Amino acid sequence: MLKTIGVDSLEALFATIPSELRLDRPLEIPPALTEMELQAHVSRLAAKNVGPTSRVC
Repeated sequence: MLKTIGVDSLEALFATIPSELRLDRPLEIPPALTEMELQAHVSRLAAKNVGPTSRVC
């Protein structure tokens, strides 16, 4: 894929980004969810939504 964009390596791809701006540790990404787990998670988030009429000033 790198050759498709004319780059030899990941290092070359990111060479224009100053090293002090690059992340020097692995990303803390949680493990992937199954489709059912994701649906349940999104449903829990959606259940927290409140309509504008429930927050009258």
